[in-house]
Amino acid sequence: MTVEQKRLVTESLTTLKPVADLLGDIFYSRLFEMDPMLKYLFPSDMNHQGEKLIAAVNQAAACFDGMETLESTMQEFGLRHAGYGVKDYHYDTAEQALLWTVRVGMGAAFTVDVRHAWVSFYGEMAAAMKRGAAKRIET
Repeated sequence: MTVEQKRLVTESLTTLKPVADLLGDIFYSRLFEMDPMLKYLFPSDMNHQGEKLIAAVNQAAACFDGMETLESTMQEFGLRHAGYGVKDYHYDTAEQALLWTVRVGMGAAFTVDVRHAWVSFYGEMAAAMKRGAAKRIET
């Protein structure tokens, strides 16, 4: 990610703060609409799932100054998600649901540059998570 992309993601997270409570619900609604089978990978009680998602995204963004930390944090998430049954191809659906969620949350502030920044951000997170998931297979 470029410095500018990191800035755009950080700024958009600030923009999204007032609606953060809703973003998890919006994301999961969109995710399950796109692929209803994914619902079976989650607990029936989704009350705290949205909070976990937003916390993970914020945690990843907080690691921008230490990309090694981002890598290890995301690998740990990926290892855990592999244990839940998440497959590599699920990350594509999650990316589309996340981009849609950020666009809905930001409205007109979701510019082409912001979209590209989020694509890059998610790409790095997902790649690291997949590397973490691969460690589960290796052991």
